Amino acid sequence: MRIILLLGFIIGYALNNIAQIKFELSADAKQVLVGEYLTVTYTIFNAKGSNLIPPSFDGFKRMGAPSQSFQSRSINGRTTIQTAYSFVLLAQKTGSYKIGSAKISAQGKQYESNTLIIEVLERKSRPADQETLNPVYVNLELSTDTAYLGQQVLLDYKLYTTVNVRNFDIRFEPEYENAYAVNIPTYNNFPNQREIINGESYVTKVMKRVALFPMQFGIVVLEPATINLGIEYDDPKSRSFFFRSKLKMERIQTNEASITILPLPDNAPIDFNGAVGDYAMRSYIKQRTCKTNEALSMIMTITGTGDEKRLLHPELDFGPAFDIYDPKVMTANNDITGPIIKATKQLEYLIVPKQAGDYTLNPSFSYFNPDSAKYMTIKNEIPVRVLQGSGTIASKIPANIEKGKEDIRFIHTTFNLKSHRKTFFGSVLHYIFLAIPIVALSIGVLYKRHLVNEGNLDMSVIKKRRARKIAFQRLAQADVFKKEQNARNFYDEISKASLGYVSDKYNIPSSELSKTNIKETIFRQGHSEIIQDRFLQVLNTCEMALFAGQTSAKNLEDVYQEAVELIASMEEESTN
Repeated sequence: MRIILLLGFIIGYALNNIAQIKFELSADAKQVLVGEYLTVTYTIFNAKGSNLIPPSFDGFKRMGAPSQSFQSRSINGRTTIQTAYSFVLLAQKTGSYKIGSAKISAQGKQYESNTLIIEVLERKSRPADQETLNPVYVNLELSTDTAYLGQQVLLDYKLYTTVNVRNFDIRFEPEYENAYAVNIPTYNNFPNQREIINGESYVTKVMKRVALFPMQFGIVVLEPATINLGIEYDDPKSRSFFFRSKLKMERIQTNEASITILPLPDNAPIDFNGAVGDYAMRSYIKQRTCKTNEALSMIMTITGTGDEKRLLHPELDFGPAFDIYDPKVMTANNDITGPIIKATKQLEYLIVPKQAGDYTLNPSFSYFNPDSAKYMTIKNEIPVRVLQGSGTIASKIPANIEKGKEDIRFIHTTFNLKSHRKTFFGSVLHYIFLAIPIVALSIGVLYKRHLVNEGNLDMSVIKKRRARKIAFQRLAQADVFKKEQNARNFYDEISKASLGYVSDKYNIPSSELSKTNIKETIFRQGHSEIIQDRFLQVLNTCEMALFAGQTSAKNLEDVYQEAVELIASMEEESTN
């Protein structure tokens, strides 16, 4: 029996981790100006795709071959993979254009993506007397300015910028009075977007997203937030070709925002318990045939756009032929991995039939839908057959479970005592499995302490070990630009690979990466004069290409091979 249960658990776990294959199209902007670039990305999830067939991209000029990226991650034991194909398009004329669907093959099937509509706007020249637009600002933006009591309202701290913002720090966050607030941390990882504001193209990013659940009707006012932005700018006094940019901190204030909270209507169903949002409910009973006074187990699962802490269990009533006991909460969690909070609560009701016969149970769940401004009720129909039992109640009801809405509690008159076989829980093997993670954690702590004592967790040592790997990753990207004949990006990657390598390998701060310091450091590390001269020659070539306009595509292969061989030679000399 245990083997069967174990096999069932393994099969169920495997099926639960088989993720659905999806093929989706996304873009970094919904609107672009004539002459601007648009990046569209086709992403296949949970499968390795092949034979991508892109659309024709009418209205746009395709710039080079698509770039490809691969990502794999594991969350709560579920592993997902995704492969993205990105196309850079040049907007050529005004109009509304449809980015068509692409096709891709995966696991013997062909999948087709969705489509997008992109609007191309005319670039307008600003009159000389017109006020200059703000190059960077942050808005507090609400998903709605009118909501119902308990409805989920999304608040975004949204950055709009035409300059390079390297980092930010929210110094003052408004108090969310009369509202329950939940931070959605993973939303910060979503990609930047571009938007057209008053004829200017801005890069936008949601810096922070908070889900608000109003607890009192009226007007909720959110004070302006204070945010420090690290803005990158070119320093004209800098003599370095590579590190001309500096960082200055600028403190800005957002706008004030307000929400009008409406009370719920009065015509609520009798079983309404305060759930507001969009919900689904499913309930089932595995064993639908039983005898009187034998307990039935009914599982109810409720999911929706709300907070599970505010999701109360429904009070059920199946008539005088059944006794219903307060449910046990099996699972209750909030999913905050997406753009909104989704709640899930699973309940187990114990139901004891008192009369024989054929019945249809109708468990129900009521909620208020703010989109339609109506109360909604979900009902399931579960047929059960009750046979006449012995007249005594089987002892399957836990002593701490109360029967709802009755003053007289159930009293056992007889008991069916049965001998139980020894279970896994409480056995020696059970305690061994409990001890394994504790022992592993202790070993990990001791090993980390050992590394600290030995000095092996020094970041400079970690960077030194990774220097070669990171340099060759950048060289691989340079090879992509070489094949596309993109000379400027090619030389930029070669420069970053070379400078990043010596910075990480020899612990040179970025602010001290002058040619003189690089040459002296390479000499102190015991490298030959030939290596020193070759390294500086690569840097000079990149400088001439990037800053003197000599970005010819003729010598890309020679420069690439020289950079690869140079870093390989320096690695070889370092190990000797």
